[in-house]
Amino acid sequence: MATETSLKNATRMTEKDHEHLGQLIDQIRHLLEKHSAVAKETATAMETLRRHVASHFAMEEESPLFRDTGDQAAWFRQPVKQLLQQHRTLRDQAAQLAEWASRQQPLPEGWAEFAVRFSQFGQDLLDHEHSEIEIFQRAYNEDIGTKD
Repeated sequence: MATETSLKNATRMTEKDHEHLGQLIDQIRHLLEKHSAVAKETATAMETLRRHVASHFAMEEESPLFRDTGDQAAWFRQPVKQLLQQHRTLRDQAAQLAEWASRQQPLPEGWAEFAVRFSQFGQDLLDHEHSEIEIFQRAYNEDIGTKD
């Protein structure tokens, strides 16, 4: 069972990692503005983001924030389940985008489509992380059944 201290530490680590994800997304957006001139850099940055998304979600899923939901209030279990489902979807999208970026030739039309897909992915990821923070902030302010 998670203690208040372990939950606070997990939250701090998660928030710091959310900030890093945002920086990676901004880096790729900046590269995409330059289009094909930086195709290799974009592919490299996308692979870095893919790896970071995978490790970030793995870290979250092992943290007490996600792992210890069995004894928690019913209102908390469903949002956590949804977040975990979103992890799978976002992890798959990041992998698809990284693979696509690695195949792209420096042709502006191919990168325009990639930029649209990446923009949607980036917004979905940031929205997910924002929802995550809101859910866990609510958990701190309400009794979720962990005797915290």
